[in-house]
Amino acid sequence: MLRSRGRGSRPPAGSAPRDAEPRPRALGQRPAPEPDGRTASGPARRPAPVPKAAPARAALADVNSGAGDSGETAIAVRFATATSALVFTGRLAALGRPQAGDHRRSVDGSSWWVFTHVALDLGRQLATAADGTVFLVRSTQLVRDQGWGDPERVAGRRSAQRLPLASLRPATLFDLVRRAGLYSVPGRALDDAVVLLRAEFAGGVIRRALDLGLEVTYRPTRLTPLFDDEPSDPAQHGVVLELALRAPHGDLPAGFLDALHRDPFTLLCRRVGGEDTVLMQYRQGSALSDGPLLELAERGVWLLSGSEFGCARLERLGEPLDGGALVELAADYPLQDVGASPDWADDAPTAPEAPRLTVVPARTSGATVDATLLDGTQLDTVRMMLEGHPLADAVQVVTGRDQHLLLAAGGLLERLPLGEPLHCTGPGPLYIPLGFRTEPLLPPSALEALFEPDADRAVVLTAHAALVFDLTRRRPAWTLWVGPLPEPDLQLPDEAEAVLRVVDERLTPKPKPRPAEPPRLRQAQPPGSRPRHAGTGSSRRPRHWRDTALDAEFAGDLVRAAEIHEHNGDALRAANLYERAARQAAGRRW
Repeated sequence: MLRSRGRGSRPPAGSAPRDAEPRPRALGQRPAPEPDGRTASGPARRPAPVPKAAPARAALADVNSGAGDSGETAIAVRFATATSALVFTGRLAALGRPQAGDHRRSVDGSSWWVFTHVALDLGRQLATAADGTVFLVRSTQLVRDQGWGDPERVAGRRSAQRLPLASLRPATLFDLVRRAGLYSVPGRALDDAVVLLRAEFAGGVIRRALDLGLEVTYRPTRLTPLFDDEPSDPAQHGVVLELALRAPHGDLPAGFLDALHRDPFTLLCRRVGGEDTVLMQYRQGSALSDGPLLELAERGVWLLSGSEFGCARLERLGEPLDGGALVELAADYPLQDVGASPDWADDAPTAPEAPRLTVVPARTSGATVDATLLDGTQLDTVRMMLEGHPLADAVQVVTGRDQHLLLAAGGLLERLPLGEPLHCTGPGPLYIPLGFRTEPLLPPSALEALFEPDADRAVVLTAHAALVFDLTRRRPAWTLWVGPLPEPDLQLPDEAEAVLRVVDERLTPKPKPRPAEPPRLRQAQPPGSRPRHAGTGSSRRPRHWRDTALDAEFAGDLVRAAEIHEHNGDALRAANLYERAARQAAGRRW
């Protein structure tokens, strides 16, 4: 009889306790062989080949016998959640094990069990990765594995935890899938997808899909409960439209998929494994891998989705049809019989009629306000806005019959919130309202040949007319509020007047002497007229540098106009003109 040793006693040197097992070694380190050919952890074993899939009944029969293929051990792994059990089952299926193995559940429902035959070291690693606990199957008992060592010695330990095999009740993989549910996964690229929705929402989805160049088919589909084993009345089951989306080239647009996923009235699904057996809600995944999940599905098509939609079996009603027919339902397009001599069958077809040149709305991002078109009632408003404003020194006005044109070198008019803003499309002073373009599109050479804008002729194209303004009549904007000048009174002394009379008599001899009169001084000029200096007749007021820059802009020399602005310290307007010059050069090259 063995006697127990005291608490502080030690075993003799060279001996070991009966239940003692060596601790696991470092990862990847092999145990050293013993003289009799065994390893320190048990008998020597050869690597067993991966077994082929066996029927579920055979797997259940092998559990109680504890026998498996050579090199394998019958184990039962306990999991706290169905998700962990599914992860372990999916990993076994990826290794070639039957996916419909023996699954059981504790009587109180607190744990899930998976029974299988596998190499013990592999089973321990897979179970630990899935947060499971390994038990060795011995006859009618389950012996908890310590995680290392020979299974026979582990099973023979008196202190090992033991559970009766009869304390577990049968369960199915179908029960695990239902209990585990789905979890969120990142969205991935899809080349095809399935959308389930009510009929009243199908038109907008199909129209948007066709706009994106996708292929769309539709058919009605009946939904029946997936987990309800009792038969029910088919008339009480819901019927929805099933839209199949496919991208002819590449993947479905990610933004379109996200929009459908966020819509609470549509259910976007992906085909699991690329097959039409299981439909999974987009951005959702199952703990069971795709292969075993496809093998588990039977009797129709499965729909797996979250709690907001639910799970169902799909019963397709009829063949799919082209979805384009659901887009245009509000109007008919009757077919016509061919005439006696159809025009398209003539030997000498006539040339198609050229479209009328119009101005249509379009995006003009990056364009600046180069001029402003005013009607006759807005000139008074311009007077009130520009009087005392710095723009009054740079803005010029060209008055017309019922329309007027405001001009400023370098796009200064973007500060003026009045009238219709125009941008210069070129070449020369050719203007189009901001946010519009010509229809059809014309190159700069065609616009120049059709409208002939130049330094003395500005053309404004609107949706209803082509307005022409005479640029030789332009004048500063401040002339709009400057009235007649007062009569000048030169305060000359009497001596200066006498000298001027003598000089006037000598330089301008008269046939008859007449009384001397004071010299005529410059009279006030009406607004818009060009002032003249005495003695010169044709001399004009000194030109401002902005006038020179505007003339260069009208002549199409935007670079010279930009250089004038840059030389005078107006860097912003110079940059604007340089940008316009670059766009025109790029347009000519294109």
